[in-house]
Amino acid sequence: MADINELIGKLTIATKKDDAKERFKTVINEIAAFYTDSLSLNEHEVGIFLADKEKAVLSFACPEYLVNAGMIPVTSTEAFTASIFRTGRGIIENNIQQQKHLSLFEIIRTPEGKIKLIWKMLGA
Repeated sequence: MADINELIGKLTIATKKDDAKERFKTVINEIAAFYTDSLSLNEHEVGIFLADKEKAVLSFACPEYLVNAGMIPVTSTEAFTASIFRTGRGIIENNIQQQKHLSLFEIIRTPEGKIKLIWKMLGA
């Protein structure tokens, strides 16, 4: 837990500097790397979403190839991410394909050209 708190501290500092945008990206990538390493995942298996200033929509901050892929309204009843954001409660789902969910990002190709279905999800 200390490692993630250190990364949050870095993120806070990064947003107060002149080159905040680049520093912010760097810290977001460090956070993704933390989860990738801690949970033994591949790079494309970690996604970080951010809310806009009005807290109306969520969009990818990571992975980079999904940053401009689209947005999820916070009011969406089919998006796990929106539910996590609204309630502040994490989820663990072992079989997403059997759950009603927003599948928009499951049809986007990875940089390698593959389409990967999401089967399991841990969200916080």
